[in-house]
Amino acid sequence: MFKKSILILFILISFNTKADENRISVLFLGDMMFDRGVGTQANKKGFEYVFGQSTTTIQKHDLTIANLEGPVTSFKSKTILSSGKAIPGFQFTFATSTAKALNTAGIDIVSLANNHTINFGQIGLDQTRQNLINNNIKYFGSPINNPDLTATSTCVRGICVGIIGWHEFGYKNDEFIYSKIKEMRSSVDYLIVFPHWGIEYESKPNKKQIKLAHSWIDAGADVVVGTHPHVVQTVEKYKDKYIFYSLGNFIFDQYFSFDTTHGIGVSAKISKDKVDYKIIPFSSVGSRVNVLSESETGKIFNNLVKISGDFVKGMY
Repeated sequence: MFKKSILILFILISFNTKADENRISVLFLGDMMFDRGVGTQANKKGFEYVFGQSTTTIQKHDLTIANLEGPVTSFKSKTILSSGKAIPGFQFTFATSTAKALNTAGIDIVSLANNHTINFGQIGLDQTRQNLINNNIKYFGSPINNPDLTATSTCVRGICVGIIGWHEFGYKNDEFIYSKIKEMRSSVDYLIVFPHWGIEYESKPNKKQIKLAHSWIDAGADVVVGTHPHVVQTVEKYKDKYIFYSLGNFIFDQYFSFDTTHGIGVSAKISKDKVDYKIIPFSSVGSRVNVLSESETGKIFNNLVKISGDFVKGMY
């Protein structure tokens, strides 16, 4: 009887291992900003403190993709005084040690398609790319939507993931996305469009976001994952594909409301013919990421149900 139990256990373990080999896990995270208030906390307490409890969740995934809301350069911060005090400002630069910290936390790929990666000009952008490369972090997207830099792809255990970035505000053309979707569609199993768009602090997408998201799905994208509004926006299911219009903040120092200090991650379990999504709420209070309490999680999902529909209950 004992030997039979061992045999059954071995078969179950072998089956689960084989199942895991046939799928991968990808985690999407929102806006990350490491200057100003976050930078002061990183300087005082280290990046491990800033990432907090999130690293456990991040490192359970095969790939983690996030929006890097600023350049990683050797330039001196304009929002942190020599005394160490943070001051208001919107011209960001992140310490060169940030790239290593991203790698240590488990961030694999970042978007540079946003309005802050160009804060220190082309020199700052070039430094950012090199610092990321030096720390084994892939990047995609450009603040001016350079078609040659807009996308990247990677394969894990035979499943290939493609990512296309787009920045709505710096250079607004979106025509190249359709040709890029067509170009990448046949070479990847899972194709993501990752736009930086929308209206800040609005919980619902505008008409332009909706129109573009639908057109990208129609063109062949598997999912649309948005950033920039600094709050969580509507989740939509369109033609059996998902659109996450905004994930909100992941690491930021916008302490002035519940919505700006509480964002979501999206965990995707991907196989060749199926994708399952789970929403993971996070808080970034005092520039430290935490996994939420039951009551805070309930509040976020109640808000999501109001703006998205009952189907999101199944993603908890």
